[in-house]
Amino acid sequence: MALALRKWGNSTAVRIPSKVLEELHWEVGEELDFSVSDDGLTLRSSKKQTIQDLFADFDGRISGQEVDWGKSVGQEVW
Repeated sequence: MALALRKWGNSTAVRIPSKVLEELHWEVGEELDFSVSDDGLTLRSSKKQTIQDLFADFDGRISGQEVDWGKSVGQEVW
């Protein structure tokens, strides 16, 4: 998808389509962090995730398995 740079007062702006905003869960007025590199410009939401956001999809089941790393060695031995 290509976006055009447009004049906005004394600045230049890029208009982000509403479908993209919905997909990213961004809202008008939200603050963004940006970084500039040789490849271009990167935008990220500056909104910090809460613990509730991080665990919103967690169903209570632990999917990992216990791993046997072998016998304790060195200062690992108690």
